[in-house]
Amino acid sequence: MSKREPEAAFAEAERRIAKAKAKGSAELDLYHLGLEKVPEAVAQLNQLRSLELSANRLTSLPPAIRHLTRIESLNLTENPLTSLPDWIGELTRLTWLACQADNLTSIPESIGELQNLRILSVPRNRLQSLPHSIGRLTKLNTISVRKRSGIAA
Repeated sequence: MSKREPEAAFAEAERRIAKAKAKGSAELDLYHLGLEKVPEAVAQLNQLRSLELSANRLTSLPPAIRHLTRIESLNLTENPLTSLPDWIGELTRLTWLACQADNLTSIPESIGELQNLRILSVPRNRLQSLPHSIGRLTKLNTISVRKRSGIAA
């Protein structure tokens, strides 16, 4: 993870968000900035389809992300996340969700609402089980859970 000071990381994220908004970008890369939180301005990027938040210091997923209703790809890998919010199920266009090497101990039942999810990657977490609602994900063709979890691969 980046050694960048939290204020500098936040300022850089705000700059990238403003640039993405001005350009109408479908992608936003906030990889390895050292973010402890994501600026609320990210909620204004209603055209966003891909959000890269890996290798930061996020301990929770910011509520602003729930407003990204067009998001298809969300990478949360290598953050000290212990859980995903229940509202993750509202991101119904998600096709790819990566939470590798976080500290997840559970995945909410609302994951079953992600009817377009094709890839769920959650290896190297502290998961002991998966929610039953995963069985409702008819388009899911790849799920990765191994190492550090109590779930057999």
